Amino acid sequence: MTVSTDLGFSNHGLYDDRIQVSVAIDQPDGRHMTRTAISDIVHNDGSEVPHPTIAGLIKSGENHLLVKGACTIEYDLHSSVTAQHRANYEAWFASNDEGVRDTTGTTVTYDSTNNKYELAYTVEFGTTDWRQLPGLYGPKADTSKLAMSGASSTLLCFMRMDDEPDEWTVQYRDIGTGVTASLAKAGTHCYMIFSEDVTKGSQTLDAFVAYKITSSSIDITATNNTKVVRLYRD
Repeated sequence: MTVSTDLGFSNHGLYDDRIQVSVAIDQPDGRHMTRTAISDIVHNDGSEVPHPTIAGLIKSGENHLLVKGACTIEYDLHSSVTAQHRANYEAWFASNDEGVRDTTGTTVTYDSTNNKYELAYTVEFGTTDWRQLPGLYGPKADTSKLAMSGASSTLLCFMRMDDEPDEWTVQYRDIGTGVTASLAKAGTHCYMIFSEDVTKGSQTLDAFVAYKITSSSIDITATNNTKVVRLYRD
């Protein structure tokens, strides 16, 4: 696999031999992670995984979530990408149901001279229902680069380690400052990861730890704006 990065990831642990969590905290402008082949997309088993209904889109990754700051993603398009494929991607991107946006400040720009897209994404905290990750699908691109923007951005990384990543569903939602939210368990095996320390009654749940959820739901109070990742299967 050919993935290069200068992001300062720290390892936060392997949980039940199922979920590996790492995080790059407060990364400066320009720090990046770059792949140079479609086969380098992690958890795609070295192949293109097409969108089930939209032509021209492929699964782009479901292992990272920007939880603070801003980033850009560049896609150098494959020669097989057509104008209709680009139109499909732009329509998907703008969708409130499945697209990347959870803020009106997120943009996508097509550079016709270099046949590439640049997506600019800024973290906000207005997603109160579970939804798929930003950037889950993208256009067919041999090279893709994610780069931090601004002075300080944080990228959460979570990997399914049980050799069956396709069996997992990955979602996220936000909890605003001072808000108590009830977070439902899903599936048989369910983990939640928080971007900030939160409280569950008198207990503190630490940021960037994969907590296994065994009850039907947990009530969480956020001291600061928090993103929650829910991973579940079976």
